[in-house]
Amino acid sequence: MMGSSESHVIITFTLANSDLFDAATIAPMMKHFQNLLTAIVAKPEQPVSQSHQTAFIRV
Repeated sequence: MMGSSESHVIITFTLANSDLFDAATIAPMMKHFQNLLTAIVAKPEQPVSQSHQTAFIRV
């Protein structure tokens, strides 16, 4: 429909073991996750594995 605007929201909740990770470690991880989601929404046809946001992830 031309002229129509839809808005979608993703809400996430992160639970991290404070014995393993401190806030200074988790914050960049969550920012990267946010950037990854933004990239996915911007190019939904592109496989996630080809996103530059996953360049450092080793599986």
